[in-house]
Amino acid sequence: MDYEAIVIGTGFGGAFAGTRLAALGKKALLIERGTFWVTSDVLGSRIMPKPPKKTLAKYLKDENHPVQRRSSLP
Repeated sequence: MDYEAIVIGTGFGGAFAGTRLAALGKKALLIERGTFWVTSDVLGSRIMPKPPKKTLAKYLKDENHPVQRRSSLP
Protein backbone atom coordinates (compact mmCIF):
# COMPACT_ATOMS: atom_id res chain seq x y z
CA MET A 1 0.00 0.00 0.00
CA ASP A 2 1.09 3.54 -0.64
CA TYR A 3 0.78 6.24 1.99
CA GLU A 4 1.29 9.98 1.77
CA ALA A 5 2.50 10.09 5.38
CA ILE A 6 3.65 7.67 8.05
CA VAL A 7 3.30 8.74 11.69
CA ILE A 8 5.40 6.76 14.13
CA GLY A 9 4.07 6.92 17.69
CA THR A 10 0.50 7.80 18.54
CA GLY A 11 1.07 9.91 21.63
CA PHE A 12 -0.54 13.34 21.69
CA GLY A 13 1.57 14.65 18.81
CA GLY A 14 1.12 11.53 16.69
CA ALA A 15 -2.62 11.42 17.24
CA PHE A 16 -2.89 15.13 16.43
CA ALA A 17 -0.79 14.72 13.27
CA GLY A 18 -2.87 11.73 12.18
CA THR A 19 -6.19 13.52 12.60
CA ARG A 20 -4.90 16.62 10.79
CA LEU A 21 -3.64 14.51 7.89
CA ALA A 22 -6.98 12.68 7.68
CA ALA A 23 -8.84 15.99 7.74
CA LEU A 24 -6.74 17.07 4.76
CA GLY A 25 -7.71 13.88 2.92
CA LYS A 26 -4.23 12.37 3.12
CA LYS A 27 -3.66 8.63 3.26
CA ALA A 28 -1.71 8.13 6.50
CA LEU A 29 -0.39 5.15 8.40
CA LEU A 30 -0.06 5.43 12.19
CA ILE A 31 2.33 3.02 13.90
CA GLU A 32 2.36 2.44 17.66
CA ARG A 33 4.42 0.03 19.75
CA GLY A 34 3.05 1.00 23.13
CA THR A 35 1.98 -1.25 25.95
CA PHE A 36 -1.70 -1.91 26.56
CA TRP A 37 -2.87 -0.19 29.74
CA VAL A 38 -6.27 -0.91 31.29
CA THR A 39 -8.30 2.19 32.12
CA SER A 40 -11.60 2.70 33.92
CA ASP A 41 -13.21 3.40 30.51
CA VAL A 42 -12.33 -0.13 29.41
CA LEU A 43 -13.38 -1.75 32.67
CA GLY A 44 -16.67 0.11 32.98
CA SER A 45 -18.30 -0.69 36.31
CA ARG A 46 -15.77 -3.37 37.27
CA ILE A 47 -13.30 -2.66 40.05
CA MET A 48 -10.00 -1.18 38.91
CA PRO A 49 -7.06 -3.55 39.33
CA LYS A 50 -4.31 -2.70 41.77
CA PRO A 51 -1.63 -0.52 40.20
CA PRO A 52 1.47 -2.32 38.95
CA LYS A 53 4.31 -2.76 41.41
CA LYS A 54 6.77 -1.39 38.87
CA THR A 55 6.74 2.14 37.57
CA LEU A 56 6.62 2.56 33.81
CA ALA A 57 10.26 3.70 33.81
CA LYS A 58 11.32 0.60 35.78
CA TYR A 59 9.31 -1.70 33.51
CA LEU A 60 10.86 -0.22 30.37
CA LYS A 61 14.36 -0.48 31.81
CA ASP A 62 13.83 -4.09 32.98
CA GLU A 63 12.41 -5.10 29.58
CA ASN A 64 15.22 -3.33 27.70
CA HIS A 65 12.79 -1.09 25.82
CA PRO A 66 14.49 1.92 24.23
CA VAL A 67 13.39 5.33 25.43
CA GLN A 68 13.29 8.49 23.36
CA ARG A 69 14.47 10.82 26.08
CA ARG A 70 15.60 10.62 29.64
CA SER A 71 14.86 12.98 32.46
CA SER A 72 16.95 13.77 35.51
CA LEU A 73 13.78 13.71 37.57
CA PRO A 74 13.18 10.60 39.74
